[in-house]
Amino acid sequence: MPYPDTRHRLIDLLKQLGVAALYASLIYIEHSHFESDAVIGSFEPASGLALAALLIFGKRYAGCVFLGALLANAMQAPFMEAAAISSGDTLQALCGAWLLTRNAGFDRAIRSLNDYLRLISLGGCVSVGIGALITMTALLLSGFTAPETYYRELLGWWMGDMLGVILITPMILVWWQAEKGWLETKWLIEAALLLGLTFLAGQIIFLGWFHDSIGHMARGYAMFLFITWVAVRLGARGTVIAVNMVAVQGLLGAHHGTGYFANDIAESQLVNYWLYTLALSVVGMALSTFISGQKLSEKELRRSETKFRTLYDSTNDAVMLLDEKGFFDCNQATLKMIGCATKEEFCTKHPANLSPPQQPDGTSSFILANQHIATAMKEGSCRFEWVSKRVDSGKIFIADVLLSAMELEGRLVLQAVIRDITEQKHTIEEFERFFNLVPDMACIASTDGYFKKINRAWQTTLGYTEQEILTTPFLDFIHPDDRGATMKEVAKQIAGEATIQFSNRYRCKDGSYKWFEWEATPAIDNTLLFASARDITERKATEQQLHDLSAHILDIREQEKSRIAREIHDELGGTLTSLKIDAYWLLRKLPANEETTPFIERAKSMSQRIDNAINTTRHIIDNMRPTILDDLGLLAAIEWQAAEFCKNTGIECTVNCIEDEANLDNQRSIALFRVLQEALTNVSRHSGASRVEIEFRHRENEVILMIGDNGCGIPKNHMAISKPYDSKSYGILGMTERVNQLGGKIVFSSPQGGGFNIEVVLPLPAGERSAR
Repeated sequence: MPYPDTRHRLIDLLKQLGVAALYASLIYIEHSHFESDAVIGSFEPASGLALAALLIFGKRYAGCVFLGALLANAMQAPFMEAAAISSGDTLQALCGAWLLTRNAGFDRAIRSLNDYLRLISLGGCVSVGIGALITMTALLLSGFTAPETYYRELLGWWMGDMLGVILITPMILVWWQAEKGWLETKWLIEAALLLGLTFLAGQIIFLGWFHDSIGHMARGYAMFLFITWVAVRLGARGTVIAVNMVAVQGLLGAHHGTGYFANDIAESQLVNYWLYTLALSVVGMALSTFISGQKLSEKELRRSETKFRTLYDSTNDAVMLLDEKGFFDCNQATLKMIGCATKEEFCTKHPANLSPPQQPDGTSSFILANQHIATAMKEGSCRFEWVSKRVDSGKIFIADVLLSAMELEGRLVLQAVIRDITEQKHTIEEFERFFNLVPDMACIASTDGYFKKINRAWQTTLGYTEQEILTTPFLDFIHPDDRGATMKEVAKQIAGEATIQFSNRYRCKDGSYKWFEWEATPAIDNTLLFASARDITERKATEQQLHDLSAHILDIREQEKSRIAREIHDELGGTLTSLKIDAYWLLRKLPANEETTPFIERAKSMSQRIDNAINTTRHIIDNMRPTILDDLGLLAAIEWQAAEFCKNTGIECTVNCIEDEANLDNQRSIALFRVLQEALTNVSRHSGASRVEIEFRHRENEVILMIGDNGCGIPKNHMAISKPYDSKSYGILGMTERVNQLGGKIVFSSPQGGGFNIEVVLPLPAGERSAR
């Protein structure tokens, strides 16, 4: 909504105008009430206001500083000179704000001595010096300042603005943010009392009260006592009030010629006043901020100690401290683990009471404990497993102990952090038993290429010892031909993919190889790989036998088709041809008259049926074994089959074939042709397509056949991509089997817009590859 935004802008604008008005008022009051140039030059409170405004509200308030300075200075000097002076005031405030906030290490509340020292050095001394030097040089060059007064006026500018920053800026900053507790009655009463006494002392020292009763020198030093008292009791908030109050009293006394600085204007042009006020302010603020920083450090230390004690007592691990005399501290988890009611009871126990006389390996607990202590003292820490016991019941438990040497209150002590791992150890032991009972080969491997843990099945299956397997890179066991594929699967596992299944061959100790089928889970933290393997060597052998049998059957079937086609061609074809000749002879010998007309018609009918039988026979022969495949090659057979398909079905069929440079052998030619026949049969029966595209091409090491249609695709429950061996898809099964026998690859896909695509890739034997 625009209204809140407009309101915020208006409020911000009023703040900027207020800062400008206050800045101009301070300069006006100073010039209207103090006629002496020495008084005016020794203290410029407006410079402290400018720096405080930029530190609190940001550098965007530089404009209101310039406006306030211009309004005030324009009443005392020509406009150009006033503009130059106002630019210098703004520049030094911007410079101070940038120096203090450029690395975000300055606390605007000035809670530490470091913050105060940075304020007076960077925000005061450096930035005011830069602003004074640039402005006075500009006034000198423009003729507003005479050369003989340049250095005096430069020093006066620096001293006045420097004191303004030291006195006014801290007062605004420390009071800008409310601090908890300052409105308490006790603080207000003490503040009123101390500030009242300081005010009274200032009146006596600087404005001449009781001047006849108190020595002159004693009065000047006495003020440091009051400022110190205020700094210790009231902190920075009270100190800035007291210091500014004393500064005003001293300035008034010098102006009226009374008190401690009665003759300072004539003697030093208020240099003594400036040095005195500077020292008083720095001493008071340095002391108050130092004390404040110490209090904050103590508060933070107490907070850290409380937090540590809370964590110390709330952790589930037992933590105990001991020195040469025994235990002297522990947390609540220690009492619960050891079986003691109080810390005092625990501290009376000797370390020997917390463990059985001997550890599981037969070593004396006393001797072994001393060895661990000596290691911790020498190396700084020592971690080990320890069999311990409860003091109330004597129950034994297994502990994981971290023993550390540390210095506490000027003495060397030991800290023991103990975790009860009894259940964890039992779980690991049960896992070990189960791990070795699993009949499959289970393992845990790391991404550095080594097995970290294996079960007993590895040794019985491969014949190696456990040490031989764990100390050899697992890639060395894998058949060289399977290493690339295996590492791709390992990369998927490291990438966090779901359960991965693959197979490869592992070398046995006798040099033979066995086939394993792997199942792996996503890696843990990209470092640990969990997998199990099953020996499928016999299954692979059986599959190979079935594969060879299937190939043999297909070869026999093709041979039988070829034999039957030849016999049909030779026997049936010859018989039909003879009958055709006989029918033609009868037609020529029979005379044409009324008596022979029925016989002539019957002979013509016989001749027509013989022609049909010859065509049918030729079609059967072509389907069983097209002669064009043997006579002219695969490319001609593909084009012929496409033309026949288009003629018989009316479906448009385009062929894009490249010259058969591969010179395919008979086995691959038949396989590709049968795949094409089966694909076209499926298109005519199921797809409802209007167009089929066939593409055949070859590469250096392989040939590719692609068949695609624009039909309805294949139902999901018959999708060959996910179920290539679905028993309902016998055509797809047959195509897949033919391609697999030759070591090829067949891919079935259904595009998003419909249709069905088949891509067959067959590798070429080395002797038949193109020499390109």
